[in-house]
Amino acid sequence: MHPHVPFDLTPYLASLAPASRVLDLGSGTGRRAEALRSAGFRVCALDLDVDALSTARSLYPGLAACAGRAEAPPFAAAVFDGVVCIDVLHWCADATAFEAAWKGAWEVLRPGGVFFARLRTREFAPESEGWFLADRRLLEELAARVGGEWLPTLTRDGDSVIFLLRKP
Repeated sequence: MHPHVPFDLTPYLASLAPASRVLDLGSGTGRRAEALRSAGFRVCALDLDVDALSTARSLYPGLAACAGRAEAPPFAAAVFDGVVCIDVLHWCADATAFEAAWKGAWEVLRPGGVFFARLRTREFAPESEGWFLADRRLLEELAARVGGEWLPTLTRDGDSVIFLLRKP
């Protein structure tokens, strides 16, 4: 586990081969992306904040990092083996933006790839201005809509939920 990442992502991504392409969606300053890169994945960090990405490039030379939005990632379809999205989706403005971000992440994922997310949910997090708190029903509905296969990881993590989906 990387010292600045609060939990080890490796078990969740165990189905990915070494050197798989992974998108860190909402990467911020790149700590998680670097942890994934250190674990042997080919990582691209994506974030809205160009200053955070500049910091990521300075801290982690050679890290692929680009600016973009979750709902319209600047990549071709089906180019990543994994998409990691930690503490990002609850910042969507509303259900429409949440679904658009989910679909953007799903679009760049190749068949057989995995989508890992950790987000605050209505069941566990206190209401807060600026957060869109999804609930389990919405997560299951979106997964069904895109044809995602739930992997046995839907678990509570404090005020958040962790889930993993495989793209058929």
